[in-house]
Amino acid sequence: MKVIIFSDRTPGWAPVYYMAHLFAELTCTMLQTVGDRPSVLNALECAIGSRYRNASKPDLLIISTDPRRLRLIATRKGWRRNYNRCFAWITDSFWTSRIPILNFTGIFDHLFVMSGNDVGEYQARTGVKTSFLGWGTDALRNCDIHGDRKNDLIRVGRQHTEWDDDEDNLKFLNGHGITYQGRPPVIADPVENHKQLLRYLRQSKFALAFSNLVSPAPYTHPEKEYVTARWTYAVASGCIVAGIPPKSDYSFKAYFPSDTILEFPSITRRDSIDILTQAIRDWTPDRAAKNRAIALRNLDWRWRFKEVANIAGAEWPFLNAEIAALQQEINNEDRAVCSTK
Repeated sequence: MKVIIFSDRTPGWAPVYYMAHLFAELTCTMLQTVGDRPSVLNALECAIGSRYRNASKPDLLIISTDPRRLRLIATRKGWRRNYNRCFAWITDSFWTSRIPILNFTGIFDHLFVMSGNDVGEYQARTGVKTSFLGWGTDALRNCDIHGDRKNDLIRVGRQHTEWDDDEDNLKFLNGHGITYQGRPPVIADPVENHKQLLRYLRQSKFALAFSNLVSPAPYTHPEKEYVTARWTYAVASGCIVAGIPPKSDYSFKAYFPSDTILEFPSITRRDSIDILTQAIRDWTPDRAAKNRAIALRNLDWRWRFKEVANIAGAEWPFLNAEIAALQQEINNEDRAVCSTK
């Protein structure tokens, strides 16, 4: 299988790049990056075109940050004849208004979307079988979670204006006896940025995050809320996610037990400080192990990759070996959690 990622190579998309690199590693294939936007000609060619499937050619997996970018397949030399089946995995699939008008059945054989609430709409509008493959994390390799958690609270990524000023947060929280870590520095290389972010999370007990519906930005969806990588990364690193969760999101309901979340009563710091302070007092180190066990079982990318393998009918030995290691790690964490009871 060939893997192509359609995305801007910017720090905000580092989680997608890390996932794509891991997929390519575990399936022993090269990862190709396409960052240009489709031209009008590309869009027209993709809309009216179709491909010629040939079982002697490799399958293709496209990882796309936005449904509009699926048209970029037409920029690939030989896209009509050089591949057999074509699968697409869309990360920001909640933008259903951006589903392009394409001859989907002539191009794609299966779609994967990260917004589970939108599976039916994609399948209805494209005529292509669509499956949910939600946000994940590399919980297996994020294994050093038992060190010193010197920070009570860390902020990662976008925050409501009430919580966005790190200097103000530090002054306010220190005044209540809470140690706070502001924005971790950003590394340009997406894989190294991913690793550094996990190191910061492993030093923290709680990670601050808010649903996009209460903490909007120009680039977030105005009506649909959704889990992002910071939720999955935090839990895999042993953190409890503190803030206001995206309760209506399919992934949140499916993968995040209530004890992985500390829900604030409102967006304001003063309304939330008492519940946060008490939760920090009640926190114990075994919570980190419990959260990582949840991430191993529910959130690890390898489970998502295995679903791709099952649908594609592919056998990837490296992935199978890491699935076995993942299962062994789940058993180890379960025994560790039981021993603390």
